[in-house]
Amino acid sequence: KQNIVHSYDITDHKLPFVKSYLNHRYPNIIFNIKSCLDIPSEELKNASLIYLDLAPHDGIKEEQMISNIRQSGFEGLLMCDDVSINKEMYDWWNSIEEEKEHGIDDGGKSALGDRIGFVFFSEESKNLLR
Repeated sequence: KQNIVHSYDITDHKLPFVKSYLNHRYPNIIFNIKSCLDIPSEELKNASLIYLDLAPHDGIKEEQMISNIRQSGFEGLLMCDDVSINKEMYDWWNSIEEEKEHGIDDGGKSALGDRIGFVFFSEESKNLLR
């Protein structure tokens, strides 16, 4: 509750009562109805953690997003969902040049059972995972 959380989605498909509940319980969550590709560079740079879960999982928008993240000067931890769910995501994941690793102590599986990947944009960002 001490952090400001920005959520980005291109549609407002979340049920109104869910958003109302979350906003009441967690007033620090800001819902943004726009593409994550349109996040201002300064906002990316100032983040310490970015969770990336794009659809469809084709590696294309993921590559665009990681390019935006790199250009912003981000120095935090990038957490990526479904990094090996299909060939496109597997190829995208393996093309990342920054230091990265799969999973966490609980096996590193997402809700759908695929791998979660972590990309470190600084030495300090490793401490967010430990």
